[in-house]
Amino acid sequence: MGGIFKQKHVRYYKCEAVRYTPLHPRGFISVDGERTPFGPVQVEVHRHAARVLSLTGRLEGRKPL
Repeated sequence: MGGIFKQKHVRYYKCEAVRYTPLHPRGFISVDGERTPFGPVQVEVHRHAARVLSLTGRLEGRKPL
């Protein structure tokens, strides 16, 4: 039903890389379903290496140029 993804505070953006720096000293980070050491992490998307499906069938969150 999409309940996990359809939340008013969740936004989706097209990107090639994401860098995340936690604000709190402890926690849990998972990247692609794998546990990752807690701390700053950068994730890159390799072109044509994955397929992502949209809930609405169109690109979300992109502002026109």
